[in-house]
Amino acid sequence: MRTIRRDFSKFGNFSELIDRGLVSAFLTFAPGPITQGRVIDIATGGLSTIDGSISGARNMSVTVTAASTMSFTFTTNPGHVFYPGTISFSANDTESGVHFEIRLHGQLADRQARVGYVLGFGKFENDSWKHFLNLVRKSCGNEN
Repeated sequence: MRTIRRDFSKFGNFSELIDRGLVSAFLTFAPGPITQGRVIDIATGGLSTIDGSISGARNMSVTVTAASTMSFTFTTNPGHVFYPGTISFSANDTESGVHFEIRLHGQLADRQARVGYVLGFGKFENDSWKHFLNLVRKSCGNEN
């Protein structure tokens, strides 16, 4: 958890092709440590792979509203695609290793967020969390 808290962007930044390869989607977090009260800027969007001049982006942020050695919580700020909402991260030692969990509570903020979710950003979001969890596993020494 200490490694994730040092620089969340190393785990959270993600990009992939969506919409049958027609769009390169991205999610970028401002670098830096997770500290209670910190506002973390986020950019998300997509760029056409056919015409690079066609793009869309949304700048948003979260505030770290809780932070301890084994967990932290982001509260989404107005303008976030998932607003109002919270995203909590926690790690616990178990007999079989570390149990890491991400919990989201809230709703899609507006029509733009709902349309984007249906058009491919829903799968992109799921893939970004899977990518995040894979990086957590690797940082714990588990390559599977």
